[in-house]
Amino acid sequence: TTHGKITLVGPLANDELIPLGNYHGVPSNVITPLQGLRDLGVEVTHFRGCDVTTDDVTDDVTPNTSEEDNHGTISPEEEEEEEALLCQQIMDTESSDATILIMGLNQDIEREEIDRTSLLLPQVQVDAIEVSSRCSKSINPTAPVILVVMTGGPLDLSLYKLNDDIDAILYTSYPGQAGGTALSHVIYGMYNPSGRLVTSLYPNTYLDRVALGDMRMRPEEEEEESSSSSTAAALGKNENDNGNGDDRYPGRTYRFYNGDDDIVYPFGYGLSYSSWDYSIELMDPMEEGGGQQQQLNQEDGSFVFDMTVNVSNTGSVDGSNSILLFHRGPDAGRGGNPIKSLIGFEKVFVQAGGTQIVKFHVEEKWMSSREDGTHTFTIGPSINYTLQLNMLDGGIVSWH
Repeated sequence: TTHGKITLVGPLANDELIPLGNYHGVPSNVITPLQGLRDLGVEVTHFRGCDVTTDDVTDDVTPNTSEEDNHGTISPEEEEEEEALLCQQIMDTESSDATILIMGLNQDIEREEIDRTSLLLPQVQVDAIEVSSRCSKSINPTAPVILVVMTGGPLDLSLYKLNDDIDAILYTSYPGQAGGTALSHVIYGMYNPSGRLVTSLYPNTYLDRVALGDMRMRPEEEEEESSSSSTAAALGKNENDNGNGDDRYPGRTYRFYNGDDDIVYPFGYGLSYSSWDYSIELMDPMEEGGGQQQQLNQEDGSFVFDMTVNVSNTGSVDGSNSILLFHRGPDAGRGGNPIKSLIGFEKVFVQAGGTQIVKFHVEEKWMSSREDGTHTFTIGPSINYTLQLNMLDGGIVSWH
């Protein structure tokens, strides 16, 4: 590899317990990120940098190359001095080919009966990330800086998404006993990732609009605002204005959230070392016996059809692709209808330069509106195809 020397920073880099989450047995062996990288023959210089939830940081200017972490306790007054020390430690590793930051949460912050009050990383980690990434780039602007985030619940990663000193973000959840091996294999291109986010990552301002005890999924519409104010108060809703004179409840999940604050990363988002191309088409009705038999369920007359998705790997690396099929109806986002809904998913392995076909069976029950009009089907997060339907007789008007 061309990246044979790594600077590894973070309190989770060599922790054997946190990657297991809060429901786990007792594994015979846990491979931490530090161990996973060393198993590849990489020369790793490890600094703890900070603690997970407190201002405990390493105060030893000697790099930690052993299996034990160095700890030291500082007061808030010493914070600036310790940040300068961390920067100096990183700058002393000027021959490093890359910097990897291993940050995240633990069971002191999120577990059963413990609810978080913020979507942000603890401030001590925020500061360590800023210092580490900035100082790493100052000594070698071309050396990549990778942020790895281990967490159970969602986090606001907007600070790092917009940080020019951070080249990549890996969101691993709690990766388990072999997480260090998996992480190192992804970072060094030995495994082509195909994961997707299982929840949207919202900005921290989302908490100003949605109270923990408010379980409504659908957003308030204008006519509902006055009638629901007493209910919102009873649920403990924070009715802070969002800056646009609109304090209506924005709803929950990718299906209904319509808040003015941009989602940091949407549900279903995920990158790959391959590049992908998609095409989508309806199956030939003649293959199902002709006529409208393929478009109308003969038992109850409901609308039904099959579509195929051609998934092409246009990159140079073999890989899997998680195909997500979303539907958006003519009345999406109005009258209680979802903005879009996931109606099918498949995972398919495609060799570099190859194509695989994925078939989806779409039934009327998955479509939120029976009205005529434009129904949009989305492959992945953003590839749109539109279908105009005549729901009266199950006819398809146009498809493109």
